[in-house]
Amino acid sequence: RVHRLQRVYVSFGTAIWIHYRDQALAALEAIARAASQRRLQAVISLGGAALEGAVTAGLHQPGVAVREYADQAAELAAADLFITHHGLNSTHEAVNAATPMLSHPFFFDQPFLARRCQALGLAMPLRDGQDGPLTAAAADAALTAAEAQLPQLVDRLHTARQWELEVMGQRDTVVDRVLALG
Repeated sequence: RVHRLQRVYVSFGTAIWIHYRDQALAALEAIARAASQRRLQAVISLGGAALEGAVTAGLHQPGVAVREYADQAAELAAADLFITHHGLNSTHEAVNAATPMLSHPFFFDQPFLARRCQALGLAMPLRDGQDGPLTAAAADAALTAAEAQLPQLVDRLHTARQWELEVMGQRDTVVDRVLALG
């Protein structure tokens, strides 16, 4: 992996569109503007949400591809950075791909998981204590900070991936122990 930021993948998952549609769209617009201004290649996945063209008009910026659905594993493998809500599946997939993350959690377990990933050196916040909607300037500042930390983030992600592989390697033992309870 190159340690210069060139390609960003952005996804806030699928459930976000039910209760946080306006907040998600506003954040995605700020991210799209910042990525375009930096001349990054960006892919924004709408997590299967079928949103009308006028609703997503602000996302369509030079260098930014907007997809109703993206193959997340493929996008993570190609990305230098993942801007995520920190859903559990997305977070594990990013760790597996060793793709550094910028955290933008919305609800439920996402804020906790974002803080935990940041504490472990796997992610950085998209915004630090900022109230109100995410701005393109704040998104740009976070992209700059993440780019400066890419080598360290990637190193920590390789360590975290090893932890996950070790846990998965013990799966059969755990299944046997659970079955022995019955």
